[in-house]
Amino acid sequence: MASSPRHPDAEEALGGAGGAAATAPPAEKYGISPVGTPATSPSLSDKELDDTYQVYKTTADLETTPEEAKKVLRKIDSRVVPILFFTYMLQYLDKNSLNFASVYGLKQGTNLHGQDYSWLGSIFYFGYLISQFPSAYALQKLPIGKFVSIVTVIWGAILMTTPGCTSFAGIATNRFFLGLTEATVNPAFVLIMSIWYTSAEQPLRLESYYCTNGIATMFGGLIGYAVGHIKTGLARWMYVFIIFGAISIAWGVVSFIVLPDLPATAKFLNDKEKAIAIERVSRNKQGVKNHHFRKYQAVQCAKDPKTWILFIMAVGAQIPNSALTSFASIIVGSFGFDTLGTQYMQIPGGAVQFLALIVGGWVCTQWPSARCITMIVANSICIIGAGLLVGLPDHNKWGRLVALWLCYFQGLGFSMSLTMVSSNVAGYTKKQLTAAVLFTGYCVGNIIGPQTFIDSEYPRYHSAYIAMLVGYSIKLVMVIILYIYMYRSNKARDAAGLVNDHAAIEMGMHDQTELDNPGFSPGRLMTASVDYDKQKLLLSSETGHFSLIRALHLADLITELNGFCGVMSIFSSMRYLIDPTSVGNLYSALAFLPLGLFFDFMDGKVARWRKKSSMMGQELDSLADLISFGVSPAVVAFAIGVRTPLDHVCLAFFVLCGLTRLARFNVTATAIPKDATGKAAYFEGTPIPTTLGIDAVMAYWVSQGWIHDSLPGGMWLAGSALEFHPLVLIFLIHGCLMTSKSIHIPKP
Repeated sequence: MASSPRHPDAEEALGGAGGAAATAPPAEKYGISPVGTPATSPSLSDKELDDTYQVYKTTADLETTPEEAKKVLRKIDSRVVPILFFTYMLQYLDKNSLNFASVYGLKQGTNLHGQDYSWLGSIFYFGYLISQFPSAYALQKLPIGKFVSIVTVIWGAILMTTPGCTSFAGIATNRFFLGLTEATVNPAFVLIMSIWYTSAEQPLRLESYYCTNGIATMFGGLIGYAVGHIKTGLARWMYVFIIFGAISIAWGVVSFIVLPDLPATAKFLNDKEKAIAIERVSRNKQGVKNHHFRKYQAVQCAKDPKTWILFIMAVGAQIPNSALTSFASIIVGSFGFDTLGTQYMQIPGGAVQFLALIVGGWVCTQWPSARCITMIVANSICIIGAGLLVGLPDHNKWGRLVALWLCYFQGLGFSMSLTMVSSNVAGYTKKQLTAAVLFTGYCVGNIIGPQTFIDSEYPRYHSAYIAMLVGYSIKLVMVIILYIYMYRSNKARDAAGLVNDHAAIEMGMHDQTELDNPGFSPGRLMTASVDYDKQKLLLSSETGHFSLIRALHLADLITELNGFCGVMSIFSSMRYLIDPTSVGNLYSALAFLPLGLFFDFMDGKVARWRKKSSMMGQELDSLADLISFGVSPAVVAFAIGVRTPLDHVCLAFFVLCGLTRLARFNVTATAIPKDATGKAAYFEGTPIPTTLGIDAVMAYWVSQGWIHDSLPGGMWLAGSALEFHPLVLIFLIHGCLMTSKSIHIPKP
């Protein structure tokens, strides 16, 4: 296949395949035996073959390097991501143009009364809902890039006709057709993610365009603010639709020219680069694209619990959505801000959303198994925000505004559910329909949401804020259920171990679903022809990255927290030396050390759980231990009065023994017997974290006031050049024990 062999990445992904393998077609059907060797020539239906299969076959003899693969990824990013970025920003701006126009006389200009404005928010999603399944079918049958581009032009034209609406019936019809056309974008982009990117690459790329919700909120607020200064010509609310619509039409033309449909037909890639692009994505074990509609996958979609969990999640997530879109200006105005204030006060909310999405995308790219955890954290923040909106008094306008900004974490939770479809559902028909069901839930939530804003409750909108709290709570419960379901499904699939990755990839290229493909597991992607260790590549001088942070594994970051505790302990001791009356600083210095031990314990647990280890991680662990359990205790001892010249020599000896013990461990670690998880059987010499025993003793002395002149044992040989505190012998003995060659302490 390639110059370097395929092997499974050792990650466990909680965001893995949903459901145990159902009666899987035999691997031999695809010309591959269960152990990955060629079998008989396959007899295959054309409907099973991926649209890029002919190019995929050429990858059997593909010779490539990590640098070439990175180059192809950069070319894909430079072509695909900018189009997704601006298209998504425009569709968000366009559907929320009501929000920006609402403060400039939209209601009066279109003769809206009572709940009419609320219905405009809902009617958009009636069109969106009706379009879901026809759009899914069209996206499967038609060139995806061209289809999305044409639809962009159409919705821009619809938006520009909005100023011609002078009644509720007219603008309601306009909003319905706008929803009908914009419904294509979200499902299309989910598919584009799976066409061009591996599962591990998808979260950050998806967030890079989804974060434009936040940018659009900021940009729309600026445009709305600028429109507020127009004093002549048309009514100001009309300019919002004209400006946004014209930009969308122009961008649709650009997208039609630039956005490719498939790697196999992409003009910006040469033949070898096309093969590399397809080979990369084939490692998702779900193919690239298949334009044949397969009925059995539709049935399987309807029976898969994941489908309906995602549906309920989407409903819960989108009930509060209207508060952040169509009603955002009205809500901010209800807090007591003036007309222009309602526009620029939305900018921080957009910034919160932007940063949450980018940080969340980066986290889930580095640690794909953290997707459900990320959704739980983001949703919990939203629950706090909604709870504050319900509970804070009316006069606390700034507190309520901050609460509204917290709710903008919602975008991170919902966008992660989209990656569940793009990376965790296989079979092109099933993926399309799962996305359609998810966005049906999206529509249902967005239809319900505006109706909770009852005009008679202005400015409090108590019912709407309670509905937001309920919606976020429903989603949190469903995310936890999804987490448990996927975790158990992955464990069952891993235990079965029915076929190897070569067979699983071939099945993916023949449009098998994740339930039919027993080797499907998005958490363990094949490295194939681009087999390389992430840290070795990122630490290479040829990569050109400014920062080493991206080279760290999750366990490494936990190790850094151990080092952080050690440094903070040293700083606390230094603060005590500056002000000896602040004994609290001594307690802080001592308390940081057991906290460091917690992180030292957890980094190993996480590394073994994720089966991720590296030389860099080993070195980080040793350096952090030296700071937290070597230097820090010595500094605390100095702070409490162990300060004679001979004391200094003994404390330095203790630190150097710790340094020597850690260096020896790094050299001999591979020779120490290990269990099946990679955990060493014993410690050679006393481990350096046992200095916490000394830490506990010093904490007792501090609590009794036995410090400085009251140190236990006093001072020996006082007044001479060899004066010292006998308690320093504890450090001396401990240093000798750490460097012992004969002491073997079994690990618990």
